[in-house]
Amino acid sequence: MNYVDFMIDPRDENEALKMIEIIHRFGYRIIGTKPTIANSEKIINVSKRYNISIVKRAVLKINTKEDFSKKIKTIDNNCVISAIPGNTSILRYLGHAKRVDLVRIPLNSNLKIDRHQKNIFKTAKKGGIEICLNELIELDTRPFLLRRFKNLVESSLKLDLKLLIASCAKNRYELWHPRQIISLLETMGFNKKLATKTIATYIIPQT
Repeated sequence: MNYVDFMIDPRDENEALKMIEIIHRFGYRIIGTKPTIANSEKIINVSKRYNISIVKRAVLKINTKEDFSKKIKTIDNNCVISAIPGNTSILRYLGHAKRVDLVRIPLNSNLKIDRHQKNIFKTAKKGGIEICLNELIELDTRPFLLRRFKNLVESSLKLDLKLLIASCAKNRYELWHPRQIISLLETMGFNKKLATKTIATYIIPQT
């Protein structure tokens, strides 16, 4: 199984190298990260040695259509783009916006995925939902995050949307083993095959 952690966000090259060592031991074969890390010669060499493919990622927080138009111009064509909507209206807009590959739904937001979103993705013939596991770090003080995580996964799977669950880890201590993610989803009542698919799926950038 080619497991995918489609977003890691290390603070620098040294942390990235430590993370890739663990990522290799965990059995991941594809990772996504920001261009400054992905373009590092050391990172490229270590990844090749471990047979890990790197996908360049960009994450944009979008509150208005004008905001999107301005920010998208700064992103290289070879980046897979996740857009974080500031409200429901922008969530709908991003579902068919050119060059948006994934819509990331923060667990601390009230944004919901419904059939309307599925129809937008279907019409655009692209798109998927991304959820970050590092948001669960605050679970002790914000237990509702786990409920929102479950609801987002459930909605996405019921609507047959492409769903990617990424660690979004900023350091090696925030990485998740694939078995941990699958077990978490199984504990919530999700089918193992579907649970595995969320960390075995990746996409190429829209150009």
